[in-house]
Amino acid sequence: MTKIVYTTGVFDMLHPWHINILKKAKQLWDKLIVWVQWDESVLKQKWKKPILSENQRKYMLESLKFVDEVFIYHDINQIKYLKKIKPDIMVQWEDRLNSWDRTQIIDYLKKNNIKLVLFPRTKWISTTDIREKIFVEEIIKIHNNTNIFSYLDIIDKNNIKLYEKNENRRTANILASFKDKWILYNPLLVWEINNEIILLDWYNRFAALKEIVKYIPVIKINYLSKLVLLRWNIHYFLDSENKVKNIFNFIKKNFELVKKTNSDSWILEISYLWKEFILKEVDNNLKTKIDILNRVVWFYKNNYNFLRFSEVWNYNNYSLKIKFNSFKKEDILNIVKNWLSLESWITYHMVNLNFLNLNFYINNLSTFDKAIKELEKVKKYKYRIFSWITIYKENYLDD
Repeated sequence: MTKIVYTTGVFDMLHPWHINILKKAKQLWDKLIVWVQWDESVLKQKWKKPILSENQRKYMLESLKFVDEVFIYHDINQIKYLKKIKPDIMVQWEDRLNSWDRTQIIDYLKKNNIKLVLFPRTKWISTTDIREKIFVEEIIKIHNNTNIFSYLDIIDKNNIKLYEKNENRRTANILASFKDKWILYNPLLVWEINNEIILLDWYNRFAALKEIVKYIPVIKINYLSKLVLLRWNIHYFLDSENKVKNIFNFIKKNFELVKKTNSDSWILEISYLWKEFILKEVDNNLKTKIDILNRVVWFYKNNYNFLRFSEVWNYNNYSLKIKFNSFKKEDILNIVKNWLSLESWITYHMVNLNFLNLNFYINNLSTFDKAIKELEKVKKYKYRIFSWITIYKENYLDD
């Protein structure tokens, strides 16, 4: 009978220590099965997503000749996965026993005669070390570029206008993280036009910040600047074909879908079972357009699993894809002027400005004077480089 070895982990940015532990695990018995933690599960547990998506990490592990099978897991309590594959050995690294309460799983292993093997970490290499080296070098580059500081400012939260809604669940997670660490990782991005300040990105972070501070650090970009490029966004659905059929049928029933042509102007482009359709833009009424987009997204956003364009690695393997045509700058301005708002995740933009890891202490954003002093501290290279490394080590994911 084939003997099975079972192990789990994030396995982000595959490196020699991962290879070492997996090789040793394979040597214990006949078959090695690896379960990779789902992005959203990592986010829920650690408040940060891995650099590589779960599908990317799964693909890399499947390429290793000593790994026999790879699956993605969602539930941190792994007992149901142990029941499914019935392994003879479970492999973990020794510090995992102390990371949270493992009583239930230890009892399950004992009752079912599953041997637990603990490997020590390799001290000279880890995902944390790799990320730290990359990011510290990036920070040095950023802080040497003094031009970035000309965009920094402090804005009263009540003076920031919005064109998009936040997502309540993610906002709650971010708020909990803020209250735990009291660090704002990076200022928010805003447009400035005719004395109006419009939030461009990070709506969930803004909604969380509003609960605990009055003044918001921002990167302020002129509305006419070419530093920001608005572009289309795409939602890729992870659910089964039978389930996503409900989304397609909803759109087909409520709106006029036609086969895609190159000549028609459109607000939605849909690829369903690799057939392409569009929802035409019938007039220039912005409110009508927004109402349609909001109805579509509202239908599926809380009941279906999907990824946005920026989160996807392989763009082809999805039975349903919904593409949103890009908004123009004047559209965004009109949305704000007319007190309209879009559901979250419809818009997408690219910023040709690097401001990675300019971190602020949230406790210093309660008054304007404190916030200005905090801004001045951020502008001092030596102050931020070392404080950031400390914060980074306290918050980073396990390998």
